[in-house]
Amino acid sequence: MYLSQNRMVSMGYINEFFGLKCSGDVLNAVGRLGHEPTKEISESMGITKRIKSLLIPNPGKYNILDLCAGNALTSVLASHLYKLDHAVAVDRQERVRNWDIVKGFKYVFQDIYDSSIFDLIDKNTIIISVHCCGNLAKRIREIYEKSQAKALFMMPCCLARLEHRYPEIIEKKLGNYMLFCWDLTYGMENPIMIVDDHILSPKNIIIKSVRNE
Repeated sequence: MYLSQNRMVSMGYINEFFGLKCSGDVLNAVGRLGHEPTKEISESMGITKRIKSLLIPNPGKYNILDLCAGNALTSVLASHLYKLDHAVAVDRQERVRNWDIVKGFKYVFQDIYDSSIFDLIDKNTIIISVHCCGNLAKRIREIYEKSQAKALFMMPCCLARLEHRYPEIIEKKLGNYMLFCWDLTYGMENPIMIVDDHILSPKNIIIKSVRNE
């Protein structure tokens, strides 16, 4: 299934983020953002808004696993916005920040190709990943498919080789990025692709999959 919000790009997510009471605490925890902080904030807001439908009706039930987390902005923001069981951010590059000020949060320095990554996942895990590069996006899909995680919310960026063949007319109509995202959805349960025009990046497709009970 494919959905598009068809709204003009704006600073809505940025204004909304800085209007949150927790925005200062979030930034104090994650430290300095990258070269495009507004883009990073808009990406994190896009994901946290999508996981809301699972978390609000089920306070304290679910845990977040943030893969290829970088500065962990998304999982730290989710930890402040929602009542989680816990949240874990994973990245193979060490980042020393003020993680201890975030309740129920842990940052793990680990390669997601290590099989021990599955030890962090149970049936109440929501896997998230923001701006994951091509082959890493494939690995995250694989982790989701092979685990018992409840849901996946992923926003891929750079492309990787497609695993399926498509008619040339489909390739031309969709373009490389959208086609790659579509390719990633094969094998997922209840996949949805959402184009979020409020994300300040052309790589603004969120792949969502929520498993049935």
